Order: sequence, then C-alpha cells, then structure tokens
Amino acid sequence: MRIWHIMVAGALAIPLLGEISPDKAWLAVDWNVVAYLFGVFAIESALYDTGVSHLIGARIAAMTSQRAALATVIAATKLCSAVLTNEASAVIGTPIILKLTRTLRLPARPLLIALCATVTVGSMLSPVGNPQNIPIATRDHFGNPVATFLLWLTVPAILSLLVVLIGADSVLQGLGSDATFPFGIASLIACAPVFLFNANRAQVLRALDWPTIAFFVAMFIVTGLLLESGSLQAMLGSRQADLGELPVIALVSFWASQVFSNVPVVEIYLNLVKDWEVHELMMLAGISTLAGNLIIISAASNVIMVQQAERFGETPFKFWQFTLSVLPIAVASLAITYAWIAWFTTLV
Repeated sequence: MRIWHIMVAGALAIPLLGEISPDKAWLAVDWNVVAYLFGVFAIESALYDTGVSHLIGARIAAMTSQRAALATVIAATKLCSAVLTNEASAVIGTPIILKLTRTLRLPARPLLIALCATVTVGSMLSPVGNPQNIPIATRDHFGNPVATFLLWLTVPAILSLLVVLIGADSVLQGLGSDATFPFGIASLIACAPVFLFNANRAQVLRALDWPTIAFFVAMFIVTGLLLESGSLQAMLGSRQADLGELPVIALVSFWASQVFSNVPVVEIYLNLVKDWEVHELMMLAGISTLAGNLIIISAASNVIMVQQAERFGETPFKFWQFTLSVLPIAVASLAITYAWIAWFTTLV
C-alpha cells in the first residue's frame, strides 16, 4: 500500500461518514496547484518519451572528466528543479544519472543520493520549485514571488548546493512572473502543445503521474477537514500564538514534515497563522523544503526517484543508507538557511 492509497482512502471516507459535505470537499481542493502539477507532469512525460533524457545523459557521459560530468548534472538538475518542480526533476534526472553511471562504470547509489539532495535544494530557489512553495507564493504578502524567493533563498540554496557537490565529489574520489497570473493556468498553457501537436498524446496522458495528483487532491480534502473541525487548534491552545516565531517555524515545519510530509504540513501551517510576514514565509518555505533531505518518505521526489531507478533495473539504496548519506547535507543546509534568513531579517 502506497501513501497515495492511504490519503485517497481517507479523503473518500470523510464525505461518506458525513464529516464534510461533498461541496465543501470540492472547495477544499486547491485546483490551481492540481492544474499546475498536471501541466508539469505532461511536459516531463513528453520529454522522456521523446528520448531527450537519454540524449542528455549520453552527452554528459561523453565528458572526459568525471568531476565536470558530476558538476554538470547537479547544476542542470538544480535549474530543472527551480523551473519545473523537484518531482519533475527527479523523473527527468534519474535516467540521466543511470546512463552516466553505466557509461562511466560508477556506482549508482551515491549519485542517486546526490540527485535526491540536489532536487530538494534546487526546488527551494523558486516559488514553483516544489508543490508546498506554490500556496506560499500565491498568498498576498508579496507582489512578486519570484523576486522574493530569489532575494531570500538564493544564497542558502547556492551554499547548500556546494555542500552537495563537495559531498558527492568526495565519495567519487574515495572510489577513485507575475503573481496575479495563476500558476495552474500558466502550467496548462505551457503543456498545451504536448496534447495539440503530439500524435502520442494518449500515451502521454496515460503516463502522467496520476497517483501524485490523486494524493494532492485527497490531501487538500483531509487537511481541509482537519482545519474546519478545529481539533488541531484546540490541541495547540495558547501555543498557536507562537507558531509565527522563526525558531518555532523551523522546528515544527522540519519535524512535522518527517511525519506528515512537507506539503500537507505547509498547507495546515499557512491556515493556522493568520498574520504572516515575508521572512516568516521564507523560513517556512526553506525549512519545509530541506526537510526532504533526511528520510526517503519526507519528500515525494525521493520516492519518485527510487521508483524510477527500480523501473530501470537498479536497486538504489535502503532506508537508512539514504538517511546516513544525506545527514551531513541536511544539517549543513538547514543551519545555512536558518542563519541566513534570521540575519537577513535584521536588514530588511
């Protein structure tokens, strides 16, 4: 049983038990996010089917320097995560990494772990880099979310990327827009050519990551009921007033993401705190994203990468192998991001 099976079962049970009416369940879903994911998944499916991923992998593998090839993959993956999403980058990047490792006869595990860390760090850089950034970016606290994310999170993202690159390189050496325009509409427009001009449009549609889309629809229904019931607010009591403090945001968003995954945690957090400041939203975005660099199930992109690797005949890593490998990266990137945002807050 996968995580999306559990979430969908919960979402279906809620209206059937009369806990929430079907119309309220429909309204609880952020269809802007769902539309965005549909468009991105359509584009990434088309890229894979046309062989673009294999071509890129072959070109990178042709480089004479392993270090240059590694740096190229990490830089390209980071850019892909920022422009699309970490999930899209995971789908596109996994076959590239496997092509690289097989051509250069390198072990797949350290590079796949480096890829997991890179897509997580890279997705922190933009408001569309990962699904939990989208509801943060679409709030009315800043007029230009792209510029805001770049201003607050570029430095920690670059420094964290250097940590990933140094760690991966040491392993190899040891082996020898405008915010008023809905993101969902923009994504649907971007993917329209895939269905209008592609003869294999039906195959692309079937290959979409429907489980992830189903997970998000169900997640919005479940979190909507949780917030509407008031049980979480009652459980927090007077401590709810402290949720907007930077240390609390960092601690709660990081550890809650390990239990519930970062997307529902951010969705709930945004509704529990009413008066947000920009630096608080940036802390929530940065720390909740980096929370994916601790255990496999804390980020959907990690799970997608494992499934993709197994699809291509690789057994990438076990649960604790992943955690032990990314733990130094997680600690360093979290410390960098928290310190930078806390310091930058004093300047603005």
